[in-house]
Amino acid sequence: MEERRRGARRLLVHVAHTWMPLDVGEWVIGRAPESDIRIDDDRVSRRHAVVRASADGWELSDGGSLNGIWLDGKQVHRVAVPPGGLTVRFGGKDGVPVRLVPDRAAAEPSGAPDSGHAYHADPGDPADMTSPVGVRFQEVTPEWTGWVPPEPAEPSRLKGLLRRVGAKRAAGPGDPGPAEDGS
Repeated sequence: MEERRRGARRLLVHVAHTWMPLDVGEWVIGRAPESDIRIDDDRVSRRHAVVRASADGWELSDGGSLNGIWLDGKQVHRVAVPPGGLTVRFGGKDGVPVRLVPDRAAAEPSGAPDSGHAYHADPGDPADMTSPVGVRFQEVTPEWTGWVPPEPAEPSRLKGLLRRVGAKRAAGPGDPGPAEDGS
């Protein structure tokens, strides 16, 4: 009964494939190494957001970020975490998904939701075989056997320019270049 009046005593934060439990207090989420929860993404500010427990439950507020916190396609500066949890995005409408779940509605930290909890996969979560920010693993590890490098859409203008400049330098200032008849 006491817990119901004061709100959840713990919050689970899900970023990428990791669940992090937070006890009552104030926690910083951001890109800085000293952040309590670190998100290594250029769209995330060093001190992007602050999560704090209040008498009524948990609250997420913007910590002065450049790209903001987004909920349902709209930028928010402060949001109360409902009992069923919520998913926000850090760094824009297509930013890094961050799931916040009070302990009474939390999915298991293993990531396997159970039928009594309110966690549902976010349709904006990264596709399989991608990192949390959507970078395909093949781009990071080209030695992966299933990866085929993309073909360039058009020949490189820089390579063409270097070939032309190289041919002119070989010819010299007074030399018209190689003769047509091969002599």
